[in-house]
Amino acid sequence: PKTKNMVASLQALNSTGKTLIVMSEETMNDNAILSALNIPNVGILYFFEINVYDVMNCEKLVITKQATKFIEEVLEDGKEG
Repeated sequence: PKTKNMVASLQALNSTGKTLIVMSEETMNDNAILSALNIPNVGILYFFEINVYDVMNCEKLVITKQATKFIEEVLEDGKEG
């Protein structure tokens, strides 16, 4: 795991300050987890772990495309019930 690669990616996204990264099971891997855990003020969650507190408690929210699709599906299913 390369923490400096994760730092560079977050800097490219202008993600300074408290950042939450939300990923899908397909994109989450040990390297991503270990890299993010080494960075102060950065949290990482699977899409199914996302919650209001963590979203409201961060300055920047980074969500992968795959995680966004899953979250949209869950929200759509919730509308039907």
